[in-house]
Amino acid sequence: MRRLTALIPFLWCTLAIVCITRSANAQAGGAYNLEWNTLSGGGQTFATGGAYSLGGSAGQPDAGSLAGGSYVLSGGFWGGSPVPTTGVDTSEDPRPRVFAARVAGANPFRQSTAVQFDLPGSSRVAVTMFSVDGRMVRRLIDGQREAGRHTAFWDGTASDGRAVQPGMYFALVQAGPAMTTLRIVRVQ
Repeated sequence: MRRLTALIPFLWCTLAIVCITRSANAQAGGAYNLEWNTLSGGGQTFATGGAYSLGGSAGQPDAGSLAGGSYVLSGGFWGGSPVPTTGVDTSEDPRPRVFAARVAGANPFRQSTAVQFDLPGSSRVAVTMFSVDGRMVRRLIDGQREAGRHTAFWDGTASDGRAVQPGMYFALVQAGPAMTTLRIVRVQ
């Protein structure tokens, strides 16, 4: 019985009724963790993340050994010889795919904070600070910006250069037809 128990992790069945496998080996390099188990039943299963997509089907090793850039990925539930690959594209387009905005600095803040926004294409951008009663406090950016990630810094002052009072403020980020509002709190 003990000998059978020791063999269970390496068994597989050709009828795809029950298949017990061992964990695939994971990463070497990079600040990520990619681990999975394979339950083989036929067809193709995809594992995706970031700019990578990996597919494998039953009856062959899932991934073999892939390498490129600063990562190495090995896996598969049979082991054996590596599976030939037709290519792994590790290049990544640095331009954002969608408009997004976030508070990138301290929030709540005392002295300064930052609003970061991503532009998928060139656009006219306005980043404006408002008080809770809707008054414009200061315009941080007003002009054309290229595609990419941008940052607007706010030092907690109004348009006249005086420090604003502690409290809640709103950053309105407009990029072409897209817009979003972020809540920012200044403390003493």
